[in-house]
Amino acid sequence: MSLQADEPPLKRPRLSNLDGADEMDEDLPANATVTAKENSGSNAITEVAKDPADAQLQKEQNVGITESISPNITGFQGTMKQRYTDFIVNEVLPSGEILHLTELRPQTTKALPQAPEPQLNDAAREHVADGVNEQTTNGQDARGDVHAEHTDDTVVNGGQGKENEKAVEVHLSEDDRAILSSVLNDQTIDAVVTLYMSILKQPDQPPRKFDRVTSEPLESREGRTKLHKSVRTIFKSKLETETLDNNVIVFTAAQAGRNTFGNARPRPSGSDQRGPRKRGAPAWQDFGGEYIHFTLYKENKDTMEAIYFLASQMKVAVKRFQFAGTKDRRAVTVQRASAYRVHAKELFVVGQRLKYAKIGGFEYRPYGLELGDANGNEFTISLRDCRFPGDEELGFEARLAMAKDMVSSSLMAFAENGFINYYGLQRFGSFSTGTHVVGTKLLQGNYKAAVDAILDFNPELLNAGSANNKTDKVSSDDINRAAAINIWRTEQNSRKALDKLPRKFSAELTLIQSLDSRDREGKLHQINNFAGALGIIPRNLRLMYIHAYQSLVWNHVAGERWKLYGSRVVEGDLVIVDKQAVRNEEPEVDDAGEVIIRPGPEEADPFERARPLSAFEAESGNHTICDIVLPTPGYDVVYPHNPINDVYKTFMASPRGGGLDPTKMRRDWKELSLSGAYRKVLARPAPGMTAEVKSYTSDSEQLAETDMDRINALKKSAGGQLEGPADKPVVIQAEGKEGEIRKIAVVVKMQLGSSQYATMALREFMGKGGCKAYKPDYGGGR
Repeated sequence: MSLQADEPPLKRPRLSNLDGADEMDEDLPANATVTAKENSGSNAITEVAKDPADAQLQKEQNVGITESISPNITGFQGTMKQRYTDFIVNEVLPSGEILHLTELRPQTTKALPQAPEPQLNDAAREHVADGVNEQTTNGQDARGDVHAEHTDDTVVNGGQGKENEKAVEVHLSEDDRAILSSVLNDQTIDAVVTLYMSILKQPDQPPRKFDRVTSEPLESREGRTKLHKSVRTIFKSKLETETLDNNVIVFTAAQAGRNTFGNARPRPSGSDQRGPRKRGAPAWQDFGGEYIHFTLYKENKDTMEAIYFLASQMKVAVKRFQFAGTKDRRAVTVQRASAYRVHAKELFVVGQRLKYAKIGGFEYRPYGLELGDANGNEFTISLRDCRFPGDEELGFEARLAMAKDMVSSSLMAFAENGFINYYGLQRFGSFSTGTHVVGTKLLQGNYKAAVDAILDFNPELLNAGSANNKTDKVSSDDINRAAAINIWRTEQNSRKALDKLPRKFSAELTLIQSLDSRDREGKLHQINNFAGALGIIPRNLRLMYIHAYQSLVWNHVAGERWKLYGSRVVEGDLVIVDKQAVRNEEPEVDDAGEVIIRPGPEEADPFERARPLSAFEAESGNHTICDIVLPTPGYDVVYPHNPINDVYKTFMASPRGGGLDPTKMRRDWKELSLSGAYRKVLARPAPGMTAEVKSYTSDSEQLAETDMDRINALKKSAGGQLEGPADKPVVIQAEGKEGEIRKIAVVVKMQLGSSQYATMALREFMGKGGCKAYKPDYGGGR
């Protein structure tokens, strides 16, 4: 039975951008709960002793990666990412052009023109008027509600003096407390007053130095609006309030002169509410727009790590920076990024301080980048120490000839057949509790379990850094993360825990900070406010968890469909609706005989729609398996009208699927309401894929050229100074020295679309279990 009645297909986001992110073969963001190592099983240390091929297959099966198009193919084995230069990723621009870093310095720009007088909108005028009305006279508040008395005495806190603090005593009037009590509980009110007192004591401190206070979820929109206005008035615009997607209110110290009205902080992209422009600010349109676009080249570095560095050095909010998608850490990657109202010259100067990264290709534009704006990625992957069936007794030259024949055959078959478009292992994390588990708990509404899952760690890591149990197969960051979470769980000492926690684990950091919020008596009054704590986690991370759950379901359903039908097209399969064909079939006049005015191309519906095939259409031969799509679970998708429909229901209702219903994907927390998306069952690389067999002797030899290698080669030929951070120029030794063991490498170059994983492509190209992930030695070096 179908999950939903026959009706016109519902609208869906564009097929090329399933969840707003440009997902390629990538690690999770550096600020995610998990980092892409090779320990996604239950035990990061004991797994080192397992057979790598068996461990890899077990990980794949755990997230639904089970089937292959050609399961009986005679494949070969090779090691991926032994060196970070073995995995080179160049973004494909929307124009189809492969992005390369070609120049580093910004072009000369003309002097900034003087900005015109600021034009205030109505909200800004109201804010300015409120600021005037709230001025004090002779040290007294004009309203007379909250009084703050200051002295020059140094405040003593816990026996330690703070020289720059002033003694402050805040009296909240009965009327103001009654207003706040109509929306907030007493604990939250006391915490807000404590925050306000802290700001008055240390007026010269930046907002980030003060704690934040979170409320319980407030379902009443009128109540939230009333609260925003009341806090601004009662606390003299010293506090800033923000409504999160789960209706939790966050109270923070306001920036000096910051606009604090409204229910959300201004965002640079997609918003026209940017407030008045300061006198003397640049007329950005004269440069080409408010956004500076640039190319980010990085080696063995997280995308967010580089972005955080640029933002911190320029002293601007990290949210000013945008990109089409995060890229793998253990790789050399090239991608476009944008920054809001940042000067190219200033960005260039700061970029010179980046380690193992470079920026260039500066260009001003009126719009910033959004997740998913890229058109895919080009991968250059060096597979080292390749082994082929039956090559054990052969000499090297015979092995080399065999390798060329087998790789050529595999390449032809792969280019023709493609691969099942599975979400790769990177989508699900690598600690004992994967991101999909967190997503399941969020969708169940079990927020405590979701917090516990994020703050999960392998207990054996606590001893991994000791002298008696030291291992080089687990990074120090992972060990320190485990130690920090353990401190928080056992001692509830956030300061000690956060001193130990590496800053890239922003989800864990945010949770501990939020749960440790204390009232005036020092009691943990937010320790059970799990929804509030989760609401403060960066939005992209929260979405990552629930999208991982959707990916788990999709992987399982795709595997079952392949087992049932293979490459056959059957009745009830889904295909994307051809918008132009639908438009041509629509009438040009309505029932009253009036001409229907259609939107122009720029106004056309930006969503994709899917529909089931009839039996006649399935048998007509007009559609192939490459046209068939499967939805990720959501409230706004059409499910297949065939037995695959029941696969969704059965899997999602199972314990592994969280006991969920694919027809009930809306949640009170709007951000957790999944609309769903469509993803093609099969994917193929773009035409022109190559696979070159090479010989080498040393594992330190670089087998493919990077953009920085090309730039340095040009500079060297011109007698200029070389640029870092690239390795030495590429050297491929065709013949090994006497006594050295010669090895075989296969260098694969292919272009995949947005949201397609290179690891899943290699899995089909090399055969199941053929692509072995290199386990880096964390004992030292990069």
